[in-house]
Amino acid sequence: MRRTATCIHGNGLTQGRGNRKDDRGKIARDLEDVLETSLNTLLKITEKSGNLRKDLRDDIMKSVSSLRGVYITIMDDLKEKTRKVENLECQMNKASEVKPEATSHIGK
Repeated sequence: MRRTATCIHGNGLTQGRGNRKDDRGKIARDLEDVLETSLNTLLKITEKSGNLRKDLRDDIMKSVSSLRGVYITIMDDLKEKTRKVENLECQMNKASEVKPEATSHIGK
């Protein structure tokens, strides 16, 4: 029996290749947690360190802010590209489902 594709991207539903999307989501959340924890650790160290010069403290805080901004940009870009890939996969699945049906009447 052939699997059919479900292409409802607005709420994140997809079918066809197992739980690949769920696995990617968990990995992304884990990486996000690691990044957030690391950046927060840097900020806490910066705030608690009494021996750190003000210019170095400011540089660390600006760098943490910049890293967060870059991360958000990368994640937004990744989400957009993932949506495009999912749409193309959906179109490909629909096309492959239509092909055999469209040619099945030939020769009858």
